[in-house]
Amino acid sequence: MKVALRFGLSAVDRPREVAGAVPGRRERLAAATFDLVTLCLALAVAGLVATLFLLLRTGLGATDVGDVDAMLAFAALSASVPTWTAWYALRLLDGASRGHAAAGLRVRGPAAGRLLRVVVHPLGAPFWLWLAGLAGLLGGRTAAQPFAVVAGVVVLGGVVSLAMLLVRPGARALHDRAAHTTLLR
Repeated sequence: MKVALRFGLSAVDRPREVAGAVPGRRERLAAATFDLVTLCLALAVAGLVATLFLLLRTGLGATDVGDVDAMLAFAALSASVPTWTAWYALRLLDGASRGHAAAGLRVRGPAAGRLLRVVVHPLGAPFWLWLAGLAGLLGGRTAAQPFAVVAGVVVLGGVVSLAMLLVRPGARALHDRAAHTTLLR
């Protein structure tokens, strides 16, 4: 049964038991920004580790980088994206990512939905791009294209969700709708 609510939201969009517990713009943007910063920090630390490794192996640049050393540095750098994604997924299984917890939010929904939210959330785009890069290395451009398209769709969904957030702050984001989850205070 759908009940029309204020701002054109239906009871499906905003159930009665959580009406009033819907987070505002600032909270949702702060949580996403915090999580984005943790991703950037993970990439920066991995880049620093890879750079220091290469500097140590080449005598501070005195010799050329060997093939094995370059592959190890690349592996350390590229492992940061799936590692961060797994960490993010584990945080969501507990009910809130670090950004959500810092903003006083939690994700409600089944465990499978919270895991699905990881890959359909705009912060899941780096993981899809990582999969595209891996598929490209293993199978060429044709193998990478589906993953790159999914990454583009996820980013586009994020842009639409951001526009919805600015126009209708109480509306559920597309990634929450796709994952059957709800973000609450």
